[in-house]
Amino acid sequence: MLKIRHKFASVSKLSVIRHLSSQSTQPATKETSEYDDHRLREFERISNIQQKVKTKKPQKPPFVKNLFLGIFDTDLLTYPELTNEQLNNLNSKIKQAEMIVQQNEVKECDRISKDFLKRLATGRLLGLQGSQLMGGRELSVTEMCRFTEVISDINLKNSVINNEYLGVQTLVKCGSDNLKRKYLQKIIDGDSLSAFCTVEPLPSKIDVFGVTALRSADGKTWLLNGQKKLVINGSDADFYVVVATTNYIIRDEIREQKFTAFLVERDFGGITSSRQSSVDGVFQLSDVVFENTPIPSENIIGIEEEGENVLSTVYPEYRLSTGPICSVILKNLINKATEHYINASKAPNFLYETDAIRIKMGEFLSSLYAIDSMVYLTAGLVDNYENQDTELESTIVKVFASEQAFMATSSCLDLIGPETSVDKHWCNQLHKEALCQVTLNDNNDNLKILIALFGLRYAGQKINTLVKELRNPLFNATAALKRMWTHRRHADDNPKLDLFLYHHLHPSCVQAAQRLEYCVLRLQYATEIFFTRYGAEVINKHSELRLLGECVIDIYAMAACLGRASRSYCIGLQHSDHEMTLAAAFTVNATKRVKSKLLTIIDGPFVTTDENFRFVSERLFNCKNYYPVHPLTRNF
Repeated sequence: MLKIRHKFASVSKLSVIRHLSSQSTQPATKETSEYDDHRLREFERISNIQQKVKTKKPQKPPFVKNLFLGIFDTDLLTYPELTNEQLNNLNSKIKQAEMIVQQNEVKECDRISKDFLKRLATGRLLGLQGSQLMGGRELSVTEMCRFTEVISDINLKNSVINNEYLGVQTLVKCGSDNLKRKYLQKIIDGDSLSAFCTVEPLPSKIDVFGVTALRSADGKTWLLNGQKKLVINGSDADFYVVVATTNYIIRDEIREQKFTAFLVERDFGGITSSRQSSVDGVFQLSDVVFENTPIPSENIIGIEEEGENVLSTVYPEYRLSTGPICSVILKNLINKATEHYINASKAPNFLYETDAIRIKMGEFLSSLYAIDSMVYLTAGLVDNYENQDTELESTIVKVFASEQAFMATSSCLDLIGPETSVDKHWCNQLHKEALCQVTLNDNNDNLKILIALFGLRYAGQKINTLVKELRNPLFNATAALKRMWTHRRHADDNPKLDLFLYHHLHPSCVQAAQRLEYCVLRLQYATEIFFTRYGAEVINKHSELRLLGECVIDIYAMAACLGRASRSYCIGLQHSDHEMTLAAAFTVNATKRVKSKLLTIIDGPFVTTDENFRFVSERLFNCKNYYPVHPLTRNF
């Protein structure tokens, strides 16, 4: 990065003050003092600006979506890295940020306040991707993830991160210049807090958003009505980003909603909020109700009736932010559990030397290694390639990281024993934090299905003709027979490994690379079988879609781990030999999971219990409760 030297940058603050004060012999008034302070702040901002040179490579085909076609972009096995200058610059900024975060008034604070926001603003920890002219940092996605790790160490992490990834980024990426000047500056200075409103009460009909906005007769304002639930910062926010229904169109006899995103000030009126829950300061939620809230037309974010574009622009990086949060949760879990077992061990029988402890801690290490690897691989994709499609990659990070953190903390609760039942026990608190990441804003179960559907949609466009031929073998006998011959090894669960992924990794990664290659080729085969069996009905096969999504998650995690470990070993990083062991262990376990799940999809529904479960659950909903009689019941 190149420093931009302002022509007055060599002038000290003292000389600036003397220059300002020399303009008048009268005592400084309060207004003059405030004006001088403002001038000084502007001077500091301009003199600290650093030019960000962002050169990106041309866009690449989407990596995860191509996996459904058996296509593996080997460039991704070259793990992304920063230059020495970029890394040193980032580390110096991180040290400054850590000093702010470690203050008790920041780290232990359990309620949003102006003092709390001002302390963050002093350390430039607000508006991280905002313009440097406004006091932001204009961080890249990789740098943003690193800063998120630092912020994740405070109690109010979810409030701050929600403000950054949804409030700030919505304005930075989609807001007009007027909205940025009016609202973004207030966030960066610590004067305002944002809230992002998406979750609604259970809909009574198929509409996604029940909140509506109607244009006034003069066309200058909109009237917003409806309720948003479980809004982070809902009771503390000064303005809200709200996605509302503004129109309906009829397409193929189906009524389709059109959404628009608005920026709504609390002072506009007609807004009430009620705090719903607080989980030990981890995060606070509120229900927010809008009743004829007037919104100026200039407060539309993005383009009218294209609110879905705002969501699709902002949500990928927001989901990616779950990775650094869960990474910190797992790191704290591992460090505290290690300390616990060292302190609990007495010679000559050391608890930490037993298999039960070592294997479990090894699993935690493997999960954390995979999370970190996926986060910075995905961030590197966004930073290094122009308009790269990372929709699935960021969603995968969210699902994998939150589930691994939740399972690790659950396992640790059981491992340590009864003392973790105490509400203030460190493991219990980490478990609650991990649970929040599973349930916050997105549902992991739905996201797994979404991952599979988006991947299948992409693959279906590429192999549409092939699927039609395979679904009509009597009319396409030649194509069907040819496919049976070329896939004969797949029928025996022994695909030909012809991707040669090990050519792009350290030679000691051969076996792990072959496991990864096996999983990719089996995924391709399962995709074709799935399409051939169900055709357009694949959208309704949620059980198989969930399995398919879980397989894709594991495959992406394997690729990230191997690329990172290979890079570490090749350049000789400290503990790189253990990184290789962690990556190899992860690929072994992941391959077992993928093999079992894909085999279930390939074999079809008749070798699973899905049909049985569908049958018994039908009676459950008819009876509206658990229907089997008590085991002690008699009928004679």
